[in-house]
Amino acid sequence: MEIMQNKMKIKIWVVNLLLIVIIGIIVIMFLHNKKRIGVVNKEFKVNEFKESNRVIINPYMGLVMDATSGSTEQPFSMVYAGISWRELEPQKGKFNFNAIEKKIKYKYWKRDKSYVIRVYMDYPSSEKHMDIPDWLYKEIQGKGVWYDKDGNKGFAPEYNNPILIDYHSKLIKALGKRYGKDSSVVFVEIGSIGQWGEWNNSISNVENKFPNASVTDKYVRPYIQYLSNKILLMRRPFKIAKDNKMGLFNDSFGDKFQTNDYFLNWINNGYKVPDNDQYNPEMNGYWKKSPSGGEFANYPGDMYLENKNIESTINMIKNSHTTWLGPSNPGYIRLPKEKKKNLDRLLNIIGYRYTITKIQYSYLNSPGQSLIGSIGIKNSGVAPFYFKWPIQVILEDSKGEIVQKENLNYDIRNLLPGSVDIPFQIPLDKNLPWGIYKLKVCILNPETNKPAIEFANLGCENSKVCNVGEMKVK
Repeated sequence: MEIMQNKMKIKIWVVNLLLIVIIGIIVIMFLHNKKRIGVVNKEFKVNEFKESNRVIINPYMGLVMDATSGSTEQPFSMVYAGISWRELEPQKGKFNFNAIEKKIKYKYWKRDKSYVIRVYMDYPSSEKHMDIPDWLYKEIQGKGVWYDKDGNKGFAPEYNNPILIDYHSKLIKALGKRYGKDSSVVFVEIGSIGQWGEWNNSISNVENKFPNASVTDKYVRPYIQYLSNKILLMRRPFKIAKDNKMGLFNDSFGDKFQTNDYFLNWINNGYKVPDNDQYNPEMNGYWKKSPSGGEFANYPGDMYLENKNIESTINMIKNSHTTWLGPSNPGYIRLPKEKKKNLDRLLNIIGYRYTITKIQYSYLNSPGQSLIGSIGIKNSGVAPFYFKWPIQVILEDSKGEIVQKENLNYDIRNLLPGSVDIPFQIPLDKNLPWGIYKLKVCILNPETNKPAIEFANLGCENSKVCNVGEMKVK
């Protein structure tokens, strides 16, 4: 009898143990599935998009027009201002920025355009003149060369003069004080030296050889010191440019010899300066951090848009990774159909050009959980965008009201020519009402906190906010 009772107790114990195990398994499965709801078991949706062939004018790229010019025929986002030392500082220590800004239409253009600026002290013209102030000419005791060659006249100062170097530093300091924190001035081409501020003495070099880096660096350092928050560019590769990750500008763009044999060859291989036998290093890949600028040779340069020349011109854009061209460019004239078509080809690859190619995301979501997915973006231009502007995802309700927005964890400066998939996980507001929401994408200008870059997508024409799909909250 006792044995039977023991057996019964064992059976009851086993049954209870099994029940406990079964209940435990059910609880674990419930908790596991609860975690999975809205994440793993979400329905994922994929939307794909195509790039248009329309010309887009976005910030800090394309054609750069002369700020002093009148009418233009082509759209643009930047203007160029060449600044004469003579005009800027007519009296020692007194900088006439008001006169300069009136000349370059500063108040007018700064409303919706950005500036590329360059200071010069030797700009040849058909008349005898000089581009440094009279007071400075006296202080350097007229040391330099008056030249008159092939219709080009001017005065080239002796650049190794310590007095000139000292006053130049003060000039750039004043420039930095005026524009250092002004977001309208974006790029600064380091001119200062040589005819046109192009770092050569090709007209006056019989008596006025180009100085070596021990001298020229003294003209560059004030730019680095006083305009440190601007993107600086030099006319050709120099060690100081490479060390400080500067951009470069080619003022003979389109000319095969000047561009391929000089500019690109120097960038790829380094070079020696004929005047002083100084070696300057290569600057391969500089365009990944700072822009390639310049202007067309043989103003206005429309000859380089002819059918017989366009493939060479396009290749120069690709090999130089050019972001802008100007102020010498064909944007001032009405172009015949052939040249206009070829200019559009050029403008569709110059600088950056973004297309949202795909979005993959969780379609069904719950308040308080995360919208997860990824966005594919292609840069079909030849260069990156050089500013840390955020990519933003927007949720919009049926009334068109923005209910939530989130900046993606991605630095757009890293988007070189090619494509990238950017993952995202956006925590949804726990009080977000049930319903259908539109998903939109934009790139914000952090200064204005407004969408500022147009995507090349079909269906996103003339809008800086691109609709990429819908998602459901339930």
